[in-house]
Amino acid sequence: SELFPPESSVEFLAESKNVEPKRSEALVGEKFRLDDVIRLALVESANDAALALADTLGREEFVILMNEKALEMNLQNSFFRNPTGLDEEYNLSTAEDLEKIAEYITYYHPDLWEVTRIIEDVVYSDSGKAHIIKSTNEILKEFPAIIGGKTGFTDRARGALLFLYPVRPDKTAVAVILRSEDRFGDGRKIIKWLETISWNQ
Repeated sequence: SELFPPESSVEFLAESKNVEPKRSEALVGEKFRLDDVIRLALVESANDAALALADTLGREEFVILMNEKALEMNLQNSFFRNPTGLDEEYNLSTAEDLEKIAEYITYYHPDLWEVTRIIEDVVYSDSGKAHIIKSTNEILKEFPAIIGGKTGFTDRARGALLFLYPVRPDKTAVAVILRSEDRFGDGRKIIKWLETISWNQ
């Protein structure tokens, strides 16, 4: 949101719809408010929404800015080749760097975590067409205390899940699950473990 004026309108171009495997139901030529495209990307994990955002600035320029931000944030083991996180040579990150990103969001853009807690919502294109969006995070309903998080899946990375969970009024745990064959099952186990620990020491 730092790159776009608050009232920006984002159009879904044909190029942004040419992506697999997760796409929104937005049609080529439809325009949405910036906040709604962010919802599509974060709640539904819609890769076409991420590309539509990038295409507004120019995809190559957007990726350059992503890598500049990674350097600024001292993400020493991350390099981005595309705006979606989909498999591509040298497109990579680590659990440690993802934890740093989570801390950065918590400090500078905590409103994004609120977006990721949405289980189901409706967004409207500029023409008034309604699109129902549903979260890809299966454990949100089971654990409403989750502060926020993000799912992911690619052939190389397998199942991925990042989430923040409160363990004390003044402390939050950041869990990063990568290369999982059951990311939501692993997430449940971590939360149940966190809830058994005494954090008063």
